[in-house]
Amino acid sequence: MRIIIESKKAGLVKAFLYAVASALVYYLIFSNADKMMDIITRKDYIAPAVTMSITLLVASLLGTAVAKFLKHTLEKALDSQCLREE
Repeated sequence: MRIIIESKKAGLVKAFLYAVASALVYYLIFSNADKMMDIITRKDYIAPAVTMSITLLVASLLGTAVAKFLKHTLEKALDSQCLREE
C-alpha cells in the first residue's frame, strides 16, 4: 500500500480549486435561473433528480475544499497544542 502525503502548498491549491469549482457551479445555476426554474417546476422525475444531483455536487465540492483547507491550516496548530498539553 502506497500512502501519498500532500504538501501544504498543494493542499491549499487543491482547496482553492475545489472552492472555485463550487462557485462556478453556483454561477452556472444562478445565471441560468429561468431554465433551472423550468426544470425544477416540472411534474415529473427530472425535477428531484436535477435538484438532488446539484445539491450533492456542490456539497461534495465545497466540503472537500473546506476539509483540505482545515487540514492544511489547522493540523500543525493542533499538533503543537497536543505537544504542549503533554
